[in-house]
Amino acid sequence: MKTVRDDARAIEALLFLSPEPLSSDMLAGLLDADRERVAAALDVLIDGFDDTRGLEVTQVAGGWVLRTRLDLAEVASPDAVLIDSRL
Repeated sequence: MKTVRDDARAIEALLFLSPEPLSSDMLAGLLDADRERVAAALDVLIDGFDDTRGLEVTQVAGGWVLRTRLDLAEVASPDAVLIDSRL
């Protein structure tokens, strides 16, 4: 039987992979879970990304996203990150 923590891990993976915000209804469909269970899993996930972390789970445009914390925008901007093209 899946636990709420299992659902939180699955939501984290889905948010990481998604280029678009995912609504609670979309998450419920992907997890085959009801909205209350998704809400509980999101609470667990949000609590895990406290302010000591560089990422946060937040609502944007009617859906949920995993993103860089706004206070780190300067150090995490595309201009600040140099990627070695040989990788």
